[in-house]
Amino acid sequence: VVPREDAACAPCHAGGQPQRRLAEAGRSRVQEGRAGRVVAVVTPLHNETACATAACHAHGPGRTVLGLLEVELSTARLDAATAAFRWRALAASALAAALLGLAFWAFARRHVVRPVGALVAATHRVAREDLDAEVPETFEGELGLLAGAFNAMTRSLRAARADLQALLDGLERRVAERTGALEAAHQDLVRSEKLASLGKLSAAIAHEINNPISGIMTFARLIHRTLEQGAVEIGRAHV
Repeated sequence: VVPREDAACAPCHAGGQPQRRLAEAGRSRVQEGRAGRVVAVVTPLHNETACATAACHAHGPGRTVLGLLEVELSTARLDAATAAFRWRALAASALAAALLGLAFWAFARRHVVRPVGALVAATHRVAREDLDAEVPETFEGELGLLAGAFNAMTRSLRAARADLQALLDGLERRVAERTGALEAAHQDLVRSEKLASLGKLSAAIAHEINNPISGIMTFARLIHRTLEQGAVEIGRAHV
């Protein structure tokens, strides 16, 4: 005799009045046993009409349920198989994740890391004023567009640097021409100053020479007129 509080009887007697029919969902349960988990299935033994009226039957028609049959099945083998399957699934998942990660790394290295590295290296070269740096336009997607835009930028910078160099060369040539003209003007000015100084010196020298010459010429004219007028007594001699 099993008490009504037992786990096998509780589904039918939980409400105080026994149930005449037990639903399929309430007939099975999983419980912990000494060897592990155990699945228990309870089947009520009903007092069928053919049995109640038989001569060999000990229970009358008023007895609805004669008893119950409980079958217990250990799930140790199932749990072991489940655990093994779980470990195999985990190993397969880890291997798949590793392969997927390796494939993603290879894809990212080919399509992201290498293009970005090439762009960074070209950017460093441009920062060092090496405007001949270009990125291979073999990439796909947005990185390919970015590489093309970078190359267009470097070409524009090279053209701008060439224009600026031509402008600087023209400015240097003009500065050299203006410098030559200023040097020639300076030489002319120095030459003019030298000639002016020489003229002043010549005028001063001529002035200093003209004064005694004027006196000499005056006396020479006087002597000439005197000689024209007749003999001139010089001391005691007659000329």
